[in-house]
Formats: sequence, C-alpha cells, structure tokens
Amino acid sequence: MPEGAMKAVVAATQSATANLDLAVIGNCSYSALVDRQGRIVWSCLPRFDGDPVFCELLGGAGEGAEFGFFDFVIDDFARAEQYYLHNSAILVTTLYDSHGSAIEITDFAPRFKQLGRVYRPVMIVRQIRPVIGNPRVKVRQRPITAPGVRKPPMAAITSATWCRRARCG
Repeated sequence: MPEGAMKAVVAATQSATANLDLAVIGNCSYSALVDRQGRIVWSCLPRFDGDPVFCELLGGAGEGAEFGFFDFVIDDFARAEQYYLHNSAILVTTLYDSHGSAIEITDFAPRFKQLGRVYRPVMIVRQIRPVIGNPRVKVRQRPITAPGVRKPPMAAITSATWCRRARCG
C-alpha cells in the first residue's frame, strides 16, 4: 500500500474512533448513547429492539444533521468535559464557551423500587443548569420515526403552555 494511502486510512480510522467516544445512559429497559458534547446520538424507544428515535450516529452528518438527535448548543463553544458520578449511571457533561461561561448537563434514566417492584419508566431525564457566568444556550430536540425517512409531526408549544403542563405557576 502506498504511504499516502496508508496515512489516509489511519486518519480516517482515528476520526471515526473519535466520533465513537460515547457514554451510555439507561435503566435496563432502554438506553441512549451520548457523545462528548452531550448530544444524544442513538436511542431506540420504547425498548432496545424498538425503532431508533435518535439515530444521528448512523448518518454522521454532525453539525449539518437536521434530525435524529437531542442536544444543547452553547454559543461560542470552546470545550467539553464528561464523567459519571461515582458509583452510578448518572452522566455529567460540562460545556464551556470561549468567554468562560459554562453549563452542566446531567443525564440519566430513572430506575427505582416502589410497592415491592422495580420501575423502569421509558424516560430520559436531562437537567441543565448554568455553573459559571451567563451562557447562551439553544435546546434542540429532533427525533425521527424511521431513520432518514420520516420526521414526526411537531407541535409548537409556547413557554406558557409548557409552564402550565409542568405546573410552574
């Protein structure tokens, strides 16, 4: 193999490996894969063998992807840190911007005992909070019903409607 071709293969392999640096959240009923910047890139619902709702991992479109992900975009993104809380399946991702501000995203899938049985609701919990400064954040949730085929119908929800649903006041 020519030396130039070998360098291209090595570079392609390294970039593919970097893209597959994923964390797992789940509760034994379903799971989701989260990339280093806190973007959910794969999840089948309502079970492991269900249809993929977040499937950007297959497309590899990155920033140009229109559907198949759930993320938080911080303006002037600079870097990210990610870790699991000690002895748990709770994933914490911190996104920093170039001005020194930061947000923390906490992801997990609930699992708890109640009334003598283990409950594993099909739910992704994503908590976001500012930790440094006043970062500007955009929330993007773009599920898809069949990979690359159909976008689900999206209904516009105003913040007032969301507050009433969440019993905000």
